[in-house]
Amino acid sequence: MSALRLFMLFLWLAASCAAADSAPADNVSSGNPSRTVLSRMTWLREEIARHDRLYFRDAAPELTDFEYDALCAELRSLEKAFPTAVLPAANAGAIADDHSPHFSRHRHRVPMLSLAKTHTTDGVRAFCDAIARLVPAGANATTPALFTVEPKFDGVAVSAVYENGKLVRVLTRGDGQQGDDVTANARRITGIPKALRDSVGETLPRFVEIRGEVYCQFSVFEKQNRALGAAGATPFASPRNFAAGTLKLHDPDEVARRGLSVVFYGTGAVVPDLNGVKTYAKQLAWLREKGLPTVTDTVEAKDAASVMDALRALGKKRSRLPYPVDGAVIKVNPLTLRQQLGSAADAPRWALAFKFPPDRVKSVLESITLQVGATGTITPVAQLKPVRLGGVNVQRATLYNPANITRLDLREGDTVFVERRGDVIPAVTGVDLSLRPATAKVFAFPEKCSTCGMPILLENNGAIARHTNPACPLRIIQRIKRFVSRPHANIAGMGASTTQKLIDAGLVREIPDIYKLSRNSLLSNTRMNAASVDKLLAAIERSRHAEHWRILAGLGIEDVGVSTARKLLTHFGSLRAVATADRPALETSGIPPAAARAIQKFFANKVWSDFAGQFPPPRPPE
Repeated sequence: MSALRLFMLFLWLAASCAAADSAPADNVSSGNPSRTVLSRMTWLREEIARHDRLYFRDAAPELTDFEYDALCAELRSLEKAFPTAVLPAANAGAIADDHSPHFSRHRHRVPMLSLAKTHTTDGVRAFCDAIARLVPAGANATTPALFTVEPKFDGVAVSAVYENGKLVRVLTRGDGQQGDDVTANARRITGIPKALRDSVGETLPRFVEIRGEVYCQFSVFEKQNRALGAAGATPFASPRNFAAGTLKLHDPDEVARRGLSVVFYGTGAVVPDLNGVKTYAKQLAWLREKGLPTVTDTVEAKDAASVMDALRALGKKRSRLPYPVDGAVIKVNPLTLRQQLGSAADAPRWALAFKFPPDRVKSVLESITLQVGATGTITPVAQLKPVRLGGVNVQRATLYNPANITRLDLREGDTVFVERRGDVIPAVTGVDLSLRPATAKVFAFPEKCSTCGMPILLENNGAIARHTNPACPLRIIQRIKRFVSRPHANIAGMGASTTQKLIDAGLVREIPDIYKLSRNSLLSNTRMNAASVDKLLAAIERSRHAEHWRILAGLGIEDVGVSTARKLLTHFGSLRAVATADRPALETSGIPPAAARAIQKFFANKVWSDFAGQFPPPRPPE
């Protein structure tokens, strides 16, 4: 067995390299890293941790899966080249923590691990061939299929715990060791039975962890987003974000109304073991017998060739599936072989996720508009002829920055390529020059804001376009939208429509005005009914107790995002302390000098320093 373990450790390292898609580390050689390399490694660790928090905890990702994986691959490559610079806490690619402070935590009896992944068919073949070499010669004719291939649902991992057949607890993955207890919400999701179906003559396990994925079907996602928009709330960016946000609501009735789905695909701890269940295929059959929805598109495969056939078949029908799928999962079918293979620190050695290449379609670029952000960054946006992409109707896509428009030579009227990768908004990635019409129009980036007339600056050769007037109504509206959004103050019911109504009525001119709203002023000056007003005021009151880093990150201060805000609040302890700190004190927290200058300048305004003092002291850690 020790020889097998050593071999599998080698296999695991090889699979990790395949998952990184052989990303090169340019200009790197073994030895002591330079200060530049050390700085890059430190930045990569912090950036990966930030994106982990955005994805798992805030359900507000900024990167595509491909871009995130590229960061992890670069860090792994540098750590391999410079092992002396590897920190004990460095674990890029490990499970991030989805913990929310509003939910209690509970330990998984068997850890909920992540999956090793690859974007290449070579990585799949290497995995399958290495597993196949462990099977004795001539055994294929008498043993079950060696592999299974199934869709990789793009949702939120959960573990449903049953004791003597009764549902007692549902946990999120959390950090893999312990997860958030979302039982009250999960009980309102169709597909999670309150009790396992008891077959005649069968004794149910005293304890069983059943692993699955909560997700949102495309039809439900579009219907719910339309309803959120009509109610003035901010629509969700993707079905996965919708599922993650819904599962962490504080209103089980609202969870029930949102129509989430669930699929189960395995077990954690089972006491006692399931007699007669020797393969994953039979494990799925047992789950179905107990009344649990399981993966219905699972295919058994005997070798690497049949695994590749199954992947191609799934890729062809992926666009027709009614639920979000971002890849496939290849698993070892015999459970005894799984036990022999075991697990690494953060993933089992008997499974591999294959990530599909991003969806790509063609559409017509009808026009280019500009979107002003809370910090003044201006993003060009493509207005497209409606097209179906990744199961969702798409009419807008990001163009990133002015330099990207120039690089791609994009013109209004062009036929363009549009991709939607993972959970982020669609992006224009190219143009079909063979279809360019004679009327295609070159886009001239404006030099001044059409609303306030102040200059627009292009920096870094057009990589950044920046609005120079913080008092411009366009920036104020975006600042308010950012502040009330889910990752920040999370004021439910104050979406784009409601925000605009409050601004038009003269009730809100800046963020601090939100906390001056009264029931009488809202009823007298808006068309909101009493129930909506009461819900809005309750949400505003709850936001007073939000974590202070969320409030700080939501203010739209230049160079102050989630990562910097967390670092500041960890160092200073409260928003008031940050607001009253001088620049040298701010820089001792480890934030960049530019961020320290921006914070000091922002809170030098008495309106904002007074605002910072309104929030009660943070709750002590649980």
